Amino acid sequence: MSIVHTEWIDPDGLLAVQSKLRAALETSLSKKQLLHVQFLLRYLKCVDVTYGPTVCGPLGLPARPLVCTYSQVRGGRMHCRAYQGPKWNAVDYSYICGQGMPNALRPFLMGKWGHDIDIENCHVSIMYQVGASYHTWAEHDAGVRPLKLDTMRMLYTARDDFIELIADRHMLPTDAERYPGYRKHTCKPLLMRILYGGSYDAWLKEQNMYFGPRSPHVVRLQSEIFDLRRVLLSSKRFAHIAGQERESQRRRGRENEAANRGAFAKIAQQLECQILLSMRSWLLQDGWNVHSLIFDGLIVEHRADATLDLAALQQHVQDDTDFKLVMHEKPLFRVQPADESLLA
Repeated sequence: MSIVHTEWIDPDGLLAVQSKLRAALETSLSKKQLLHVQFLLRYLKCVDVTYGPTVCGPLGLPARPLVCTYSQVRGGRMHCRAYQGPKWNAVDYSYICGQGMPNALRPFLMGKWGHDIDIENCHVSIMYQVGASYHTWAEHDAGVRPLKLDTMRMLYTARDDFIELIADRHMLPTDAERYPGYRKHTCKPLLMRILYGGSYDAWLKEQNMYFGPRSPHVVRLQSEIFDLRRVLLSSKRFAHIAGQERESQRRRGRENEAANRGAFAKIAQQLECQILLSMRSWLLQDGWNVHSLIFDGLIVEHRADATLDLAALQQHVQDDTDFKLVMHEKPLFRVQPADESLLA
């Protein structure tokens, strides 16, 4: 399955963000900040080469187009990987498109016309609802008990409070002491790591807190997700996806537990993709021009004659997929990004 969309960047925004990054190189930066700025400049050099010439684009403004083809491999997410960029690290390449673009660059390059519509707390919301309904599936004999997912339900219904509990347990600085969103930025990777079978210890080592106290909430969450993964991978509903992914993981030399983690992630990504395509369908039917698919969201073109009805979008997705999700708009359209956002 493939989908094609044309996205656009602002040529003036490209020049502006390149200028800001070059100016940042002349200031006092930490080693981490310096490497990040250098990566962004290499990425933007690839952007400049990859996007087309300036023409009349969205809202009649000068813009540079890129035709993006999104496709799946063994189900899962819709990826656009036609245009390879610089490496994020020693192993992984970046990709030149809105989907693969570092978040800090999108306001400069797409903010004149783009609205960024996102599924809030996406994978947690999806997998909690799958687990909460597991005992009702028609494939079961009578007597299957509901899974105990009390901690996962807390993460699903009150993620910000859950993050504060973790941050307090590990005595992280407050947002006021660091920067807005610091605690979420620090703890969210831990939650995603736990959701997909990763190690709490690895996160603690990254934060230089290996010998500190563990959060009982994270420990319980690990246990609940392990049980959820076990029953989903043995279910008939996801047998095809899980079987294909396990086999692919094993061919790459990954052991059983790693293969199971990969299969569980593929199930979540397949469900995410179904929801994304449902969102896309409603938006197109409602007259919106979709520019980019961004895994758990998308970028649509601003309309002077309409306001995006997120409640109607949510209801359509619920009717279409049975998932009750919260859609929200992330800051993008005509925002004024702080220069500091390029250093994070």
